[in-house]
Amino acid sequence: YLEKFINEVNELQANGLLIDGQMFNICIKSFICDRPARALLKSMKGHGGYWACERCEVRGERVERRIIYPIDDSAAERTDESFRQQTNAGHHIGESPLLAIQPPIDMVSTFVLDFMHLVCLGVMKKLLFYWVNNSSKRRLSYSGKILLSDYLVKIQKQIPCEFHRTTRALVEVDRFKAVEFKFILLYAGPVILR
Repeated sequence: YLEKFINEVNELQANGLLIDGQMFNICIKSFICDRPARALLKSMKGHGGYWACERCEVRGERVERRIIYPIDDSAAERTDESFRQQTNAGHHIGESPLLAIQPPIDMVSTFVLDFMHLVCLGVMKKLLFYWVNNSSKRRLSYSGKILLSDYLVKIQKQIPCEFHRTTRALVEVDRFKAVEFKFILLYAGPVILR
């Protein structure tokens, strides 16, 4: 499924790109894609797999219907060499077509971990759900939730037009998009959560 891309990349990296008489050297610096796309490109387990961590060889544990990756300082770091040799068989579902790229790319560090899924839809979403969820021990009080929600609604009018989504009341938190969690984390949060 990537044969044409790999052939073109190999050609460009070997011979460069000539535009208006000027030669440009081409090399791959990184692949920036979300977790499902990285799993597809690298032929590895998806985010729900026990051996899915892309940076180390820690085995995930099932906790409350989810796979979590415990902090394990003894877990081996995943390297380009260990990836290519498939030393951790549980991590791979096949051989990545990207291994045919010449000169070879680092199959670990060339793939950037994405901010949207890890931080916005990961940590920030969990924190906000944790604070407003009625079953959480550290949840906000009812008055705290109302105050936070009111702040989010009040600042809507102050948000510049360059932001395509404005903030919403906390009653809609289960329908927030990644960009809304990002806005709270980076812009509104430092002001309203002080």
